[in-house]
Amino acid sequence: MKSATTSLRIPTTLRARLERHAKRTKTPRNRVLLTALERYLEEEGEAGRALEARRQSLLASGESAGSGWETGEGDAWPTK
Repeated sequence: MKSATTSLRIPTTLRARLERHAKRTKTPRNRVLLTALERYLEEEGEAGRALEARRQSLLASGESAGSGWETGEGDAWPTK
């Protein structure tokens, strides 16, 4: 697998937590960060799919008008 280098700024308190966790679990910091990012992106994807399913359900049932849902560019976001 190809990889790329990315840098980011994090609060020193979060960096300290990362260091402690990596040391306690004997896991490289990079692996901890990759795992956390992969999980986050997977959860976000699932949330987006659930939101789109809800939007489609509302559209199919005719409840979209006045329901507080707006659509645009393929996304649906609650406006309430």
